[in-house]
Amino acid sequence: MRIYCMKSCIPIYHGSSDERQEAHCHTIEIVAYIESRSDRFVPFSHVEESLNRCLDHYRGQFLNAFPEFHGDSSIEGIGEALFAQIFEALSERALSLKRLEVSETPLRRYAVGIID
Repeated sequence: MRIYCMKSCIPIYHGSSDERQEAHCHTIEIVAYIESRSDRFVPFSHVEESLNRCLDHYRGQFLNAFPEFHGDSSIEGIGEALFAQIFEALSERALSLKRLEVSETPLRRYAVGIID
């Protein structure tokens, strides 16, 4: 088994309503644990490229405006939406997202994962 651990930090805006003027910002930390389903070596750059392709879309954006969050831009909602999107994107490269951790502060971390 080969597991890649990738950490990214992205600035986002979100709030409890869809009103931008009530939004506040965070730099959220995202840690992805990714398994290669191939016996071949997969360079970190390929894993990172796939992950960044998903995350770059949200950098500096107001998350409440995106339909994939279903109006829930809490740290839990962000984790669930990102897990689904990243899981799908990595599958195209014979990679499997095993666990995703999202945090808005060092004391608040939400994890989504697959139990084998």
